[in-house]
Amino acid sequence: MKRFYFTCPKCLKTVMSGTDIYEKRALDCSCGNKINVDLNELVLKECDSCGKNNAFMKNKGKEQSCLACGKMLKLSLPEDILSGDDRAVFEQIKEILGKGLMTKVKIEKADSLFKTISAKGDFAGYANHINNYKEFNMYDSEYNSAVRIMNESSKKLEDAAEYNSKEELSELELRFSETAKRFSMLGGFKNSAQYRSVCEKKASECHFHGENIRKAPPAQSTAAPEPSASFRPSPMKQQPSRFDPIPPPPPPPRQRQGKPGSIKGVLIGAAAAVILGAILLVVVLNNGNEQTEPAINTSESQASSTDNTLSEVSSDGTDLDESYSSFVQLMNEGNYDLYSLNLYMDELKGYKDSDSIFEQHKAGFYEKFKGTAENYQNSNEFDLENTLEIIEGLHYFTGYENADELINKTFDKNLEFVDQEKAAGKYDEAAKILFALGDHINDYTDKEKLKGYFTEVADILSEKDPETAAELLSSVTSGEPPEP
Repeated sequence: MKRFYFTCPKCLKTVMSGTDIYEKRALDCSCGNKINVDLNELVLKECDSCGKNNAFMKNKGKEQSCLACGKMLKLSLPEDILSGDDRAVFEQIKEILGKGLMTKVKIEKADSLFKTISAKGDFAGYANHINNYKEFNMYDSEYNSAVRIMNESSKKLEDAAEYNSKEELSELELRFSETAKRFSMLGGFKNSAQYRSVCEKKASECHFHGENIRKAPPAQSTAAPEPSASFRPSPMKQQPSRFDPIPPPPPPPRQRQGKPGSIKGVLIGAAAAVILGAILLVVVLNNGNEQTEPAINTSESQASSTDNTLSEVSSDGTDLDESYSSFVQLMNEGNYDLYSLNLYMDELKGYKDSDSIFEQHKAGFYEKFKGTAENYQNSNEFDLENTLEIIEGLHYFTGYENADELINKTFDKNLEFVDQEKAAGKYDEAAKILFALGDHINDYTDKEKLKGYFTEVADILSEKDPETAAELLSSVTSGEPPEP
């Protein structure tokens, strides 16, 4: 993205913009002042001498010095140049860029309108401003996608570590590595550097858990499982154990004694003996039954553990219900974009009737990615968003109709752009293009040709940027990440 130089109206210092101005439409100065990016108050000018972009206040005059090199610049205000319908078009562009959330549709509309007036004055600064919006939106979309995958994978890692799933840990390790590369490609955009480090640590964590499972499988315990923290039975009165001593029989009820030797006295004594004998018999029988209770209790504990597991699955199912509802709505609206496809592939395969819904819309997805791939062949410059949409989207369609041919053509087109950047000596830009291709290197027919590009650019960058060079080489030696 091309940066703009501003002058803080409070402290008069020169402030260089970052990506935040395309999200907040404001710029923070070190003095604490907030500089608003309002095209009603600013005039944008690309310096004829150094090529840097300036944002000047309109009320400061039509001759101002470049904030980067100091050359005096003559400013041409669009309001002075344009008239009639052209003036109305420019006002519409300012309104689009000045209000609300900047979606891809709004940016494309502003860009389309600007092309109708771009040749009618010195509007290079405005062209750079709109292109920055396009690039920001592209990076922001890729960033949000990577963050979503990172968060979903982190949740799955907790479950995989808890249940010691070696296969899922292995898959998650590669998914975190792939996502780390995506953040690496975004450079310093938002929290990409921080999240890249997070993903790399998570990948190492997956590897560590997987190695421990392979080396020391957990022993099978014969003891009853301990209820989880989320499933604790309510406190109950402690039940007697088979190890407890046999309680003494309760004393017989007090009885009125008859006269000695009387029939009534004899009957009362006999009744008392019968009652006492019955009590002793019950106590002995109960103690014998307790000898077999541990096995029964174990089964009950296992049942409780099973119920607890089912509860957790049901909890996960609630989350999937939300994703499922979103997927159904997206399909009803005909949103055949990469987000919808990843939603199905990442979360919903095999869930309810998601597979049959996807089959009904599979052709729609394919036609969407096919159209993007065919249009990209006419492009004159590298487009990260389209490249990722084509390669990642058609990756799920390998072997379907002419998907493989379209993938190869997209790779070839981007290698042409790599050649252009190499010819201009811009090897860091060439590396960005290659990073976009590297995650699906095995989808390209001529892998050796592609590896040659990676190796060549890495050799050139080895002294200037050894970290990027190492990542390039790693991309072509580690193999393709698994399907999400």
